[in-house]
Amino acid sequence: MEEKNSNILTDAELSEVSGGADTVTYIKYTVVKGDTLSKLAKRFGTTVNTLVKINHIKNPNLIIVGQVLLIPQK
Repeated sequence: MEEKNSNILTDAELSEVSGGADTVTYIKYTVVKGDTLSKLAKRFGTTVNTLVKINHIKNPNLIIVGQVLLIPQK
């Protein structure tokens, strides 16, 4: 039996997080030393809350080097 990856969102979940916009695309970003969600949100023009929701982050104060995040693109 194949396990479901809880870090992958369905199209409906992505639509809900992105406000239903059909034109939102996502990139995969690998966290490097010194990154914080607030820095990434500012860099990519999004919000910390959006990054937390999209990536199912339980503790927004803890991201790990090497962690892959989905980042919405306009």
